[in-house]
Amino acid sequence: MSMKTPINGKRITLTLGLTIFTLGIVFILIFQDDLRKWYEFQQIFESLGLNEQGYPEFKHRKSEIIMVQLPGGKFLMGSEKGEPERMGNEGPVHEVELSPFLIAKYEVTQEQWQRIMAENPSVVKENPYPVVNVTWEECQKFCQRAGFYLPTEAQWEYACRAGTRTPFFFGDRITTDQVNYNGRWPGKAEPGEYRAKTLPVNSLKPNAFGIHHVHGNVWEWCEDLFDRGFYSNPNASKSDPVNTTQAKVGIRIKRGGGYGINADGCRSGRRGNMSGKSKDRSTGFRVVYSSRLTP
Repeated sequence: MSMKTPINGKRITLTLGLTIFTLGIVFILIFQDDLRKWYEFQQIFESLGLNEQGYPEFKHRKSEIIMVQLPGGKFLMGSEKGEPERMGNEGPVHEVELSPFLIAKYEVTQEQWQRIMAENPSVVKENPYPVVNVTWEECQKFCQRAGFYLPTEAQWEYACRAGTRTPFFFGDRITTDQVNYNGRWPGKAEPGEYRAKTLPVNSLKPNAFGIHHVHGNVWEWCEDLFDRGFYSNPNASKSDPVNTTQAKVGIRIKRGGGYGINADGCRSGRRGNMSGKSKDRSTGFRVVYSSRLTP
């Protein structure tokens, strides 16, 4: 008659516990850098859940800027040859691949600028209106203090188009009910109201990412130096570098058009430019945050 050795329950429990503990230590050692960065992200941003368009939103605790998380990936940058009022520096169309990033849901407001910079350069002081009359260099100081960057030209256009290839994310044409532009000088768009001023950053309809006023209202500074012929460079099929050897010194890109320009200047592919030391009443900005660990 055979005898079975009794199972020692305490020993099995102890062994299992030690195994789980060891695996936990190994996991922490392997991913400690990621865990640290994730913790830091949670200290910087408050999660707001998904927006109406289905994209995650976060509020920057220091500046209270609301950010939309975009998935990145490949997209076609530049405007098509047959697009009305197309300028020569908007092509050729080329593919760009972007990593995921966060971009401001709205243009940076006067209140947010005041929070970080302790002053308000806007001529007409109203909230929640976009801050204007800021140079590219001043925007860099804001970004450094708050922990942001200006969007690259590629990031800006990707965020603006939101998957579209038409001149505007609305389609081929716009109205002044959709975009704050000069309706008395509409170009190829419909004539309409000329407000002669900015609108609150949370007004008018957002695009498919949930981002407001990428067309019109204010021009928005981008990180890049301006290079008129960069799209013709073979490297443009791979990426859009922030700085190029052919760029004019100190001339920076701005995108989106402003309230005083016609609709054609507010197209997704329109590339504006201005000295990084210059400022005016129709130029502001929005910010981006890029991290390998964006949720």
